[in-house]
Amino acid sequence: IIHAYGRDLGRQAQIIRETKKCKWVHVVHTISEELEKFAERLASRAAVYESEHELQTALCEKADLVIAIGPKVADAFKCALCHCGKHMDVIDLTPCVIQELIDVRPHHEAGEVFRILISGTYPAKYFKVKGCDIAAKAISLLQDTSYYLMFIVTLSDDAKDLRDRLLKEGIKLSQFTVRPFLSSTENWRKLLCEVNLVIMPSRTEGFGTSSLRAISADLPVLVSGNTGLGMALKKLPSGKNHVVESDDPQEWANRITQVRAKDARSQYLEAKQLRREYMERFNWKDQCSNLVDKMMMMFPNKQG
Repeated sequence: IIHAYGRDLGRQAQIIRETKKCKWVHVVHTISEELEKFAERLASRAAVYESEHELQTALCEKADLVIAIGPKVADAFKCALCHCGKHMDVIDLTPCVIQELIDVRPHHEAGEVFRILISGTYPAKYFKVKGCDIAAKAISLLQDTSYYLMFIVTLSDDAKDLRDRLLKEGIKLSQFTVRPFLSSTENWRKLLCEVNLVIMPSRTEGFGTSSLRAISADLPVLVSGNTGLGMALKKLPSGKNHVVESDDPQEWANRITQVRAKDARSQYLEAKQLRREYMERFNWKDQCSNLVDKMMMMFPNKQG
């Protein structure tokens, strides 16, 4: 089972399969040709994104089984592999609710400041991909200083560069912060108790695990429709209420104010309902059992 990007590891997978007489399961979580449309890249890397999708498709063609993370990635690679019949070997493995985050948030009334969390990781390349500009413009349009944006970035990201870019979008420095963040279950527990809403205004996203953490913790979410998580939510009875089918900052501003306008109990009950629906539809045990069955089918003589 290999999750990697690059030609060298792809060659290694083929060699291991041949020498060890085993099967090759290839994992994909990104649609690189979509990222390329919005990602900001250096001239020296201009061809990287353009060739990455072709490379991943070629590796999927050679693999015995393909695990695609979420419905968006699965659909893209099924289409890309249809010409050779390998689309039948693509499994949609949609991430499930994170059990460790269920019931971590105390039920309480919101304070004077409405805190909104957005993941701004890798801002140098993915500022527009992640919709950082959409979020900043949306808060600026509200013209209400009680709305506050929190951007989390990896410890290696340039927080100052992200702050400077956000200020150029018109948001006031007093209305946002950029916080270097070390991802761990305990840190996520603390962070999700600190905010009132999590948004994912990404122009495109393979899936979107930050917002899934929020759903796990019964926290209100607004998710872009052009993401794997957005596609998953639209399959749920109440899921569409949490999806925004637009990259217009005004639409995001409107939806954010609608969430805030609801009383704390209504927000909590709606978030809890979404989490329950998600758990029922995307059951981790059932998905893993299906995956094991598919793997076993590659060894027909060893079953039982």
